[in-house]
Amino acid sequence: MGPNGAGKTTTLRMLPGFIRPTSGTIRVKECNIEDHSLEIRKLLGDLPESAPFYHDMLVYDYLNYVADIREVEKENKLVRIREMADLCGLNEVMHKPVAEISKGYKQRVGLAHAMMKDPEILVFDEPTEGHGRTCTVFFCQG
Repeated sequence: MGPNGAGKTTTLRMLPGFIRPTSGTIRVKECNIEDHSLEIRKLLGDLPESAPFYHDMLVYDYLNYVADIREVEKENKLVRIREMADLCGLNEVMHKPVAEISKGYKQRVGLAHAMMKDPEILVFDEPTEGHGRTCTVFFCQG
């Protein structure tokens, strides 16, 4: 947590290798971000401040697309989409275009996106955006 301009979002962009650190070293599970950015990205599930949705897609189709790009195994894909819909409370909007759901539901879709591959590390940038608070949250398993 910190004030605007403290570097929270910049740090989150460094974690998957989108921005290179100007000094210091970033390590995740003993992997240096400079040499192992792909491996680190596979460990991460992130929910950026402004999640990049395809607004014309139905929520179900969007989550199916996310499962494909996250390489969820074909035989587990439908089960995983259903699990994320249940866990994130999306069942009643799965048939709606992303553009037609509320901001709260969009945040839930973003959460389902971040958790689709059951990542070891979840990173949320301003998950309470719109509530007068600024924070960054990291969740790690084990």
